[in-house]
Amino acid sequence: MKYRVRASLTVAALIGAALASQAPGTSAAMATPGANDAILDRAFSRYVHQHPGDWIGAADLVESLGGSIAISGDDGVLITPEAATAAFRSMDGDDNERVTPYAWPSTAFTVAVAVVTSGPTDSTVSIAGGWNWKDNFIGQGSPVDIASIMVNKSCGTWGSYSATTKKWNGVATKGRASLRSGGTGTAGPVWNITDGVSNFENQVDNGTVSAVYTRSGCSAAEKKSIQAEFVYEGNDGGSVVSVSAGWGGFQVSYSNPGASQTRSSGAETVPY
Repeated sequence: MKYRVRASLTVAALIGAALASQAPGTSAAMATPGANDAILDRAFSRYVHQHPGDWIGAADLVESLGGSIAISGDDGVLITPEAATAAFRSMDGDDNERVTPYAWPSTAFTVAVAVVTSGPTDSTVSIAGGWNWKDNFIGQGSPVDIASIMVNKSCGTWGSYSATTKKWNGVATKGRASLRSGGTGTAGPVWNITDGVSNFENQVDNGTVSAVYTRSGCSAAEKKSIQAEFVYEGNDGGSVVSVSAGWGGFQVSYSNPGASQTRSSGAETVPY
């Protein structure tokens, strides 16, 4: 999937949707700081799931709501439209190396993580991770891939889990993502991503997982030094037995290992 053009959905529409679950008569201006944090969390989550890969649009949205966002991804391809377009063109071009299900190139897919907060007093951090398989890759043979978000602290708790999968053309695929573990301490949430091909189309070509990390139990120093990471393991043929997803340690065990590849976004620090 090439770089997704910024969506036309307006900031006002997203704010309205985020406010919909609040008490009647509540507005962004009237909301308490905690409510503003919730509005930011919901608006960000809606956007990244409706428009996976458009991290530039997500950044514009977050900043328009007064929040801060930090993004980390493969080779910086998710930082600017120009870099993203060039990177995806190189991934999908005719000069790609030939690939087989058992010889995955390092560019088989890319990953990224985005970390969002409204500031030092924000009790929550919204974290989203995304993946994007190259369109002409042929190694997805209907096993389960693994996606996980992790943080480097154990003072907070996880919640508000969401996951979306789509084909190369942006069409959503239902029932392909499920929460495997909610995460405790530094062990982050883990999702099963049921890949597969139908009509020669990868059913999980790209997607997003997200969660909210509540840091009300963290000290001021811990809040400022929280880092997040997204990890995705592509799997072709292996049956997943167990997954260990903690900061500095990610491992998937298989009963009959096939081809696999693990990619990490790298660590991104909560922005202030």
